[in-house]
Amino acid sequence: MQDDHSSAVPFIVDFEKQGEDAVAKADAPGGPDLLQCVAYVYIQEAKKNMGRMLGIEGFFASVAEKAHITKQMVSMVQCGILLFRG
Repeated sequence: MQDDHSSAVPFIVDFEKQGEDAVAKADAPGGPDLLQCVAYVYIQEAKKNMGRMLGIEGFFASVAEKAHITKQMVSMVQCGILLFRG
């Protein structure tokens, strides 16, 4: 039997490779915006999944996320109206 630990831990992270990948994505056109969006999603999901205080943080994170989505929709509609008038 092999003494290979890679099968026991399937999600070993190579941080050096991840860093190179992030730099490559950041250098691509639209990369910084994409990375910021991905980071925002991960942060919001982490907040929703926090289980302290009977899940109250998760509830408030969900409410804040819905408020953020509503704000983004209103902003997008306003930009569309300005573009249509322009």
